[in-house]
Amino acid sequence: GRPVGDHFNDLQSDIMDPSLQFSMPIEQLLKACKLSSLRFRHWQSPSDNLRRHCWNSHPFYYIDLSEGFQAYVESRRGSKRHKLRREIDRLRRKAEAEFSTISVQWSDDEEALRNLLHWKSEQSQAMGWRPLDIGQTIAMLHAISTRGNPQLSTRLAELRFGDRRVAAELFLATGDILHAWIRAYDAEFAKFGPGHMLFWESARQAAAEGVQRIDWGAGEDSFKSRYASGAFPVHAGWADTSMLRSNARRVASKLYYRCRDSSWLGRRR
Repeated sequence: GRPVGDHFNDLQSDIMDPSLQFSMPIEQLLKACKLSSLRFRHWQSPSDNLRRHCWNSHPFYYIDLSEGFQAYVESRRGSKRHKLRREIDRLRRKAEAEFSTISVQWSDDEEALRNLLHWKSEQSQAMGWRPLDIGQTIAMLHAISTRGNPQLSTRLAELRFGDRRVAAELFLATGDILHAWIRAYDAEFAKFGPGHMLFWESARQAAAEGVQRIDWGAGEDSFKSRYASGAFPVHAGWADTSMLRSNARRVASKLYYRCRDSSWLGRRR
């Protein structure tokens, strides 16, 4: 078993009535669902029942806009690692030296969405990941945006240099929270730091519209950690009905993370 949406699912948890006292062992629950195992990557606040199946935890980043964009910017001062305005201004001047107009706007243009997914697919292949099924992904996104649910919709921010589409980011919107879901840019413009400029201006516009927080998702990502207001832990693991398989996966996982975090592997990466 896997969470709904699998690699599109950035935050996972059990969803139930808060008053429900659920104490069934996870192994029994899996068998009742006719599953032998459950793999998860970003589980928030696992119960004691699931915690023993967690192998590691990692940060889930967010940007706090509850006091407005300027307050967010001010909160980043005092840290030499986060000279945001200076860096964004430098990137913008560099782009303006070659292009007359730099703009970020919210778009419902399907061509903008297709460009984003094409760039993301190329990025995934370059990193050795499975490329996106663009047609299937667009169908899924249309299903979300056309359900008419005021509690869940999509928004797409697009960065342009003149008439050129350079970068885009798709957000999930619920209430006064945006979740940054899919981000990518045209590799031709990588030297201009398009992801940084897109983040800065879309966050500014979102705050002006009343957005209180932007969730940025989990992962050991320097881009996210650099700009985040804070983070909370999410957990990865694999619950299994077989103790033998569970122990084997746990040992393999510990070996993987030990190698990944070793200085030798760090130098190789």
